[in-house]
Formats: sequence, C-alpha cells, structure tokens
Amino acid sequence: MAPNKIKYNIAQASWINKSTLVLVLITVAISFYGAVTSDNGTYDQFWHVKVGIDLLYRGLSPLIDHYSFTFENSSVKLQPYPFQILYGFLERRLGFEHATIALKSFFFLTFLISLFFLIKCSDAKGLVAALGLAASTYFIQQRLVPRPEIVDFTLLSIAAILYSMADREFSPKNVAAILVLSLAWVNFHAGIIPYVIFSGLYIQKFYDFTSKGTHKIASEWPLFWASGLILLVVGWANQDIAHPIINALQFSDSWDRISEHQSSLILIGEGSAIIAFWAVALSVTAWAVASRNIGIAIVCLIFIYASIDRIRMISMAGVAISVLFFVMASNERSKVTFLTLSVGIRALLVLLGLAATLTFVANFHYVPKKIPRYSETIPSDVVDYLKAQSGRGGNIFNMYHQGGYLLYRLPPTYKIFIDGRTGILYPPSHFLKFNQFTDSHPGKARDLAAQYQIDLAIWPFSKLTHLSIGKDFNLTPEYIGSSNVLYSKTGGLQEIADILMFPSCTPKIIEHMNKNKMKEIIDAQKPRNEILKELTFALESVPVGVDGFLESTNLMKNSIFYRDAYLRPLMYSAISQEDYERTKKAFEALSNRSTLDLIVMAYNARDNKDTDFQTSLLVAVMTSYWEDSSPERLITRPQAVKILELYTTLALDTESNEGINNLARNFSKRHRIEMNPSRSTSLDNYIYTDHCESLLSMSGAPLPDIAF
Repeated sequence: MAPNKIKYNIAQASWINKSTLVLVLITVAISFYGAVTSDNGTYDQFWHVKVGIDLLYRGLSPLIDHYSFTFENSSVKLQPYPFQILYGFLERRLGFEHATIALKSFFFLTFLISLFFLIKCSDAKGLVAALGLAASTYFIQQRLVPRPEIVDFTLLSIAAILYSMADREFSPKNVAAILVLSLAWVNFHAGIIPYVIFSGLYIQKFYDFTSKGTHKIASEWPLFWASGLILLVVGWANQDIAHPIINALQFSDSWDRISEHQSSLILIGEGSAIIAFWAVALSVTAWAVASRNIGIAIVCLIFIYASIDRIRMISMAGVAISVLFFVMASNERSKVTFLTLSVGIRALLVLLGLAATLTFVANFHYVPKKIPRYSETIPSDVVDYLKAQSGRGGNIFNMYHQGGYLLYRLPPTYKIFIDGRTGILYPPSHFLKFNQFTDSHPGKARDLAAQYQIDLAIWPFSKLTHLSIGKDFNLTPEYIGSSNVLYSKTGGLQEIADILMFPSCTPKIIEHMNKNKMKEIIDAQKPRNEILKELTFALESVPVGVDGFLESTNLMKNSIFYRDAYLRPLMYSAISQEDYERTKKAFEALSNRSTLDLIVMAYNARDNKDTDFQTSLLVAVMTSYWEDSSPERLITRPQAVKILELYTTLALDTESNEGINNLARNFSKRHRIEMNPSRSTSLDNYIYTDHCESLLSMSGAPLPDIAF
C-alpha cells in the first residue's frame, strides 16, 4: 500500500500522543517542585544578590567595585543588572532562602510558558511535543541555580520561536524581532548565545537562496545582507563596547582552573546528564542533516563543541538543541523528509522517539540534591563569629569560591581578596596569583604579603597552605569552624589547628600543647565549636576519648570530609599509645580513607599480628581502582615504596597467595618500583619525626614524605 494512502499514521496515533504527553506533564510538575525547593546552589549567587541589594537600598553603583581590597573602586564590566535587582528585591522581602526559591520558581515557570508558545508556534504534534518538553526540562533542572543563566533558558526558547517564524517568512517584521532580542541579550548575560542560534538561521537562508530552484526569492537578498550586518554590529551596543564573539574567542585559559570551565570529558561515565545530552545532540544533528536543516545542524555542532569544551555548557547546550528540535521537527523540510520514508522506517522512528521520551521520564527521578562542597564549605560559623564582634574589620585573604558569600554576609568594614567576578573585575593575572598560592609555588605567599596588607585569612582545612598563611602572612588560627579556619594577628589556637591539618603529628604536638588554654579559648568563643571542644577533651584520654567521641552527636552533625578531619588525630593518638583496638575503631569510622590512612593502618595491623586485616588493606590499596576513585588517592612514589615493603613482609610471614602476588607485580610495574624496596627507613621516622619538628618550630615546610 502506498504511503500516501495509509489512513492510520502511527506518528499521529492519539493514544500515543495524549498518554505520553500527559505522563511528561506530570513528571515535569514533579520535577519543578523538586528542582526549585532543592538546596542546589552556587557560590556566585551571593555576589549577585549583594550587588542588587546595594544598588536598590544603598545606592551603590554596580559599575565600580566596593567589596575587594585588591581592586577597590576599579571599574566592573557588564553585569546582569535586571537579574541582580530582582534577586535583591526578593531577598529583602522574603529572606535569602525564600527569595532563592521564588527566583527559581519564577524563571522555571517562564521557561515552561515560553515552551508552550514554542510548541504552539511550531505546531508540534503530541509525541514531538512530549519528547522536546521532556528533554528541555530535563536539562534545565540539571542546572537550575540562582544565576543569570536561568533567564538565558527562557531567552533560548524565545529565540527558537523567532527562528521558526523567520525561517517560514524572512520578513522585516520577523528580522526586527530577532535584532531586538539580540540587543537585549548582549546587554544582559552570555551575549554569544544569540549569535550562535541566529547564525543557523542565516546559514539556512543562504543555503535556501542559493539552492537550485529558489532563485525566485532572490529579492530577499537585500534584507538578508542588511539585517545580517546590523545583527553583527548590535554586538558592540553594550556597556563595555565589547563584542561577545570577540570575547568568546579571547577567553583566557586561566579560567580553566575553575571546575565549571573544565572539559566535560572528565564526566564521561559519571552520570546520566552527559549521556542524555549526547543522545539528544547527535540524534537532532543527524536528523537536521538528513532533512537539509543545515543551519540547525551547524548550530548543534557548535553547541556540542561548547559542551565538550566546558562543563557549564552541558545544560545550556542541551536546552538549546532541545528547543531547536521543535523548530526543525515541524518545518516543511522535516515533514517532506519524513513522508519520503517507508512506513516501517517511520514507525521505527516514532517508536524510538517514544522510547527516548520514556527514558527521559524515567531519569526524572533525579531531583537536584544539595551540592556538598557548596553547603558544607561555606564558612557560616566563621562569619557569625566575626559579626558578633562589633567594630571589627580588615582585609581578608580568602578562597576564590567563598568570596561572594563573605562580601554578602560581612559588614562593609571587611574587604576580600577575590570572588566570582572573574573576567568582569579580576583579570587573569590576579587569578593566577591566587592559584600559585594554592599550589604552594615557592615565594608566592611572600610576594602577596609584600604587595597587600592582609589582616585576616578565612581558609578551609588545608595542609598545603596552612604553614604559608602562618609564616608568610604572620597570622595564627583565631577561630576554627566546622570546615574553615579564621587566621588573624592575635590567634591562639595554633596547636589544635596543627593537629587538624597534620594529624600524623598529633603525638608530638600534644607534648607542647597547653590543653587548658585551648579549652578556655574555645569555650569563650561564640558560636562555640562543640566538636572541637570535645576533641581537646578526647585527646587527654585515648580509650575514653575515642569511644565517647565516636558516639558524639556533634560529630555526626559535621560533613563527612570534615568529620574525618576530627577523627584522624584520635587515630594517631591511639597509635602512639599502642592502643590497637581504638586505632582500628577510629580508622573504621573514617568515611573517606586516604592512602596514608591505609598505609599506617596496615603497619599497625602487621605489628599486632592482624594478618587478615593487613591483607585486605593491601589488596584495596594496590588495585588500580583505588587511585582511579579519587584524585586525593593518587599514590606518591614514597607511598608506593612503603606499600611494597608491607607486601614483602606479608609474603615472608604468610603462605603465598598467587592472586595477591599478581596484584603486587602489577602494582610494581605501574609505579616502576622493584618488588623488594629498601627497608632502611623506619615507619616512625618516615611519618612523624622528620617533618613534625619543622612544623612545630615553623622553620620550614615539612618534608614531602608520605604524610603529604
């Protein structure tokens, strides 16, 4: 039977269209609730809301910096002012948490409304509408964070509507709408996106105008060239007189140290978002080529490249390609191509579309959870401590990602070193200085101390930078929060901070520590770090201390990473007192065990004739999976030597096990170390003595042994 005589077209079967669309709508509603009420956030939201508040209620110009001591009163480039003003207004009316929910809800709803108009404009049928709606909503919920890009999602949908209208009728009216949207976009945020989207339209029209049989519409050439030139010029019509295309081409590689600017290839195999994106992107691109939607195909390829280049572009590219799917799926080129296929192929495509839609629906079980590093590393307790001391201020050396939170929460008497305004205030050279410090480049801390007056430092627990902050900035720990340390000129918690940073040195540090003084200081601080106070008590009596500490409700309140930071000193204290039972108990309570943890525990298991436990630890650390599971678990050469030494003694003391022998041989080959390394260095000297003495005297950095 000829295709044009088939009365029942599976692509338009009402039961498929209606039931699938209803299912998707229900899922979208559930997704909406989960996404907007989640604790899914970003550090940049704080400086955005602060700029909005200060503009609305303090009359501070957003064109100059008011928050840093490094670029104070310097000019700030274009910011998304409407977004910041709205966020600031909501924050003052509703409070930060409810303002954030309201903001996400509003822009999620505006996106859904714009999608409704896009579906109507493109005349998308039920299954097409369901697939496009499922895909686009899936991607937006992956990154529904209170940043200006949540407005860009709606602008993408509007751009798709204008693309569809101009594709059908390339008229002055439709082109004018494109120019107006582009002008607004380049003055808001991510002005490169309209150029990517609408480049597809102009490529498509050029293809149409020059194709065989279309010369009759050559009269539209003047509008094509004139509007294209105006669109190009519009890019300079902004505060900075800077074209987004040029900015994109000149984007500094220095920002690649920021996680969201890194390549998305590192995410392959880690989650469904990247897999879903590739499935949508490649399918839409293939259909665009097959249906001669050349412009959309090229736009898809650009977004695919952008998503590979930068993690942050996955959601944006996913939404962009999904809304372009509406444009393409219902235009004449696609319809003609679809009808030329056999009914069997058409049925197969429809079934694949249905399967894809249901797959997206199945993956909507993902409701954005809080980002652990976001909620767990914010120095809220340190800020509360500083705010309780009226009249205080100073220049704060801080982590890059925490700067926005500090300038939002602290009074204007405090100034920060850096925050998320990279590219609009801080140049690449300044960000490079920050990274050189965090990487412990020799002399960089002294250079910063000579260039800037640094009164305070707020920094996460870090072995790499703890000594530099103390020695080069002449600061000591004043307040220790759940995950961050406040350093100042008058701090009195040096020893307890040293224990948290270098737990292997705990026995040595305790010999010099005035525990009563530590407890008095901690007890007088507001808010008091209860778990830190408990740790000082626990270190006085290991058997009782370890048992009680592990059952502490205050310990359980801490995040997993920082809970471990409080547990390790007890483990090493128990080691020094030869209390194997408590050592093993503290070790097993660790949530994220490091390579050093396993090595130390394996030595203790060996010395206490716990052969089975020693074997299990060595098997765990010698597998390739151990190093692949986390960057923090990469094994240094000295650590590899110690692991093979442990294996050698185990092999001498126990019966040969061919499986473990093969594992050890492969481990030896990977690290290029002989199977029987030298055993001239004792464990005590290797872990404790060599570096702890220099730590206590601050005469120099600890030796780069297995403790670091």
